[in-house]
Amino acid sequence: MRSVESVSGRLPEAAKVVVSVVLAYASFLLTMYINVKPVLDSVIPFRVPFKIIPVLGGFWYVLWISLAYRLAGRWYGVITALLIVSFCLIASTWFGIPSAPFSVVGFISFLLLGILTERVNGGVANLVCAGVNWLGYYVLFHAKMDPLGVVVLLVVAFLSGLAGDYVGRGIARIVSRLLVKG
Repeated sequence: MRSVESVSGRLPEAAKVVVSVVLAYASFLLTMYINVKPVLDSVIPFRVPFKIIPVLGGFWYVLWISLAYRLAGRWYGVITALLIVSFCLIASTWFGIPSAPFSVVGFISFLLLGILTERVNGGVANLVCAGVNWLGYYVLFHAKMDPLGVVVLLVVAFLSGLAGDYVGRGIARIVSRLLVKG
């Protein structure tokens, strides 16, 4: 059986770009059109902002980044991460906060999300992404957060990201097999 890397090597560059754009757009659509904030706020009692990243980031972000990396090759996960954040910032301000510096924090957090998903794993990537957003929010707005909530949600971020990465890896293997057979 051929590896995903050998399959991605057979894809033309234009197809790799299309894979990245389509996967990023799928992630963007999940983010924009499924409002889980009220549910997360009612289920998770901690006073911590942006709960969507640690709780669902593995499946809403890491999964798609991991798939792009494994199907299209090196750097396409990073490109997908940057496209996700770019689509989100075109549609709205970062987490509804009208602050250009905080939008830069969002961009940096997703750059790191892409790099770390490709180079380390989705668990570490999602944990860092959540941490960068919380740190930026704290520094820019002096917001108080529940320390226990931050710790608990960092663990959740790692597990969610790792799960999304493994699911992405599994889907990529299936797609690879289908492409090799076809």
